[in-house]
Amino acid sequence: MVKKMLFGAFIISSLILNAYTNSTGTQNTNEDLVSIQDDTNAANTYLPGSIQTNSNENIIKLYKEFLAGNKSVQGIDINYLTIPTGEPDRHYETKYAIFDSNGDKTPELHVKSARYYYILTSKDNELSIWMDLSPNPYYIPLNNGAFLRYHPESTFNQVAYDYVIYNVSGDEIWSISFYKNYGIDNSNEKNEFYFANVKVTEEQWNALTNQFIYTADDGSILICNEIEWVTLFE
Repeated sequence: MVKKMLFGAFIISSLILNAYTNSTGTQNTNEDLVSIQDDTNAANTYLPGSIQTNSNENIIKLYKEFLAGNKSVQGIDINYLTIPTGEPDRHYETKYAIFDSNGDKTPELHVKSARYYYILTSKDNELSIWMDLSPNPYYIPLNNGAFLRYHPESTFNQVAYDYVIYNVSGDEIWSISFYKNYGIDNSNEKNEFYFANVKVTEEQWNALTNQFIYTADDGSILICNEIEWVTLFE
């Protein structure tokens, strides 16, 4: 599984390099980028999380017990994740998902509140914390097992993301960054676009990132292929 993950990452890396220059060192045309985008989409087949399984009833039962407040893990329970300090009668908005994000064919429990984002797993009928990705909501899990990491600490005129892959141990094994800098006077002519720390044109940036994010009609940036969530507390 890890070999497949890295092979997929290698394919994407190679395609990204091809996006910047062709064999003569000049920028690719839009037609070239369309072909690159198609190949990059196909490469996602090799990323973790391609297989989601809910076949292990014991694991699902453990997750439901945790969500109901009947189980804890390493001193963490559902109340800790969802109840604001000093407000025992109130809950943060909270959602959860049961999804395999590390490619081990065992689903994890994702619990995301307005303050925390924990991912739990199970082995030998015991819960454990696979990842603590708090503070929330700066990590967005995708339905191919990868994560999109948003950088809210970036400057006021910058939008920045990382596309990240983790292994079963929770170690980051591959990532790529992309961001754009807005002109201070909001002039589109002064916008700058970067992918893998390489400056590209706006057309190239859109072609390379449209499988991760897209711009809605109202100008807001939306995430592609986020996993499906279930509301626990509104």
